[in-house]
Amino acid sequence: MTPATWWTTGRPEGVVIHHSGVEGDTILSTIKYHTGPPPKGRGWSSTYHYLVDREGACHASGDDHNGYNGTDYANRHYLSVCALGNYNARQSMPEAQRQMMIAVLKELKQKYPHITPAVVFRHEAVNPKKKGECPGRYFPDVELRAIFA
Repeated sequence: MTPATWWTTGRPEGVVIHHSGVEGDTILSTIKYHTGPPPKGRGWSSTYHYLVDREGACHASGDDHNGYNGTDYANRHYLSVCALGNYNARQSMPEAQRQMMIAVLKELKQKYPHITPAVVFRHEAVNPKKKGECPGRYFPDVELRAIFA
């Protein structure tokens, strides 16, 4: 028997927070990189559920049931939200991006009220290969996770 995925149950287990790890990227370049064919792209079927750029624009995949965030288990059970930028280098998040990240996470909290801070993870928490890398040491994840309290 195949384990149920959240899109068959209608309830994601939680949220995985990412950064793109790249300065100067755009929403479009990130989507193209993830979905483009190798070797220039990753060949994924889709990208993050939500991408937020530094100016506060948000791209929602339009389908909370489809997305790819680089971690197999999380892909089947969690929503993925990505802030563009490298938060291992960038020491603060632009205010417009921070406000949009807050708005997206508040919307997810309202849509999925069962999600608590205990199941809102940094990418590195669900993918040990990303330890210390994603979403970056300067990423304001404590503030963003608190939205689900």
